[in-house]
Amino acid sequence: DKWLAFSALVMIAVVPAVVRWPVILTFGLYAFVATSLDAFPFIPGGGAVSKPVGALAGAVLLGAGLVERRLARPPTAALWWIAFMLWGSLTVVWAVDLDVALLRLPTTLSLVVLYVAAVCFRPSRRELYWVCAMTVLGGVVAATLAYFFGLEEQAADQVARGRLALGGMDSNPNTLGRVLLLPLILAIAGFVAGRRILYRVLAIGCAGLIGLGIFISMSRSAVVAMAAMLLVLFYRTRRLWHLVAVVVLLLVVAA
Repeated sequence: DKWLAFSALVMIAVVPAVVRWPVILTFGLYAFVATSLDAFPFIPGGGAVSKPVGALAGAVLLGAGLVERRLARPPTAALWWIAFMLWGSLTVVWAVDLDVALLRLPTTLSLVVLYVAAVCFRPSRRELYWVCAMTVLGGVVAATLAYFFGLEEQAADQVARGRLALGGMDSNPNTLGRVLLLPLILAIAGFVAGRRILYRVLAIGCAGLIGLGIFISMSRSAVVAMAAMLLVLFYRTRRLWHLVAVVVLLLVVAA
């Protein structure tokens, strides 16, 4: 009951700010918690904090899109994903363990709804910038938590792997590598496309911290994905010296 009362008071207090900056405060907050605190069951019942924040972000995006007429037709990729998830939902009917399959279904469908709301909403450049910045900030927080609290002493024949850890709770090391991929490439993109020296310095610093988090996770799939993203970025931008600088930074962090 105290949690519910506290949540209600917080929501009432932030209503004016949400009305003024709906996308930045809701979807930006979701981007932050999804890349930093999603692995921790902070809310009562063991749920992740990203669930109520994601529901709020989806509702605000749809509401703002209808009121301000900023909704567009879903792209073809979104229609294919909707069809794929509907088919995946139908396969629950012949699942071996129906209870386990149904347990995942609401979360999956809610993520699809949030995805559709996001791709149909037309944000401004400023809104998109701040959502990307919040994503990078979430990656920095996750990497910092993993470095200071997620490295545990292991036996002599085992490797200490970094993981998201806070307050006695931790996650799988591969989870850390996975959630840091998007913040890393956004930080590198900020360094490549930044026009001011200060922005570039901040972006490359964030990229170094996030890269450190990926390396200490010892996630091989995350390292391969990171290399693939750098190759795609180089192909799309053709800026060789930027890529060389980023690769040198990541090699120094790895060492």
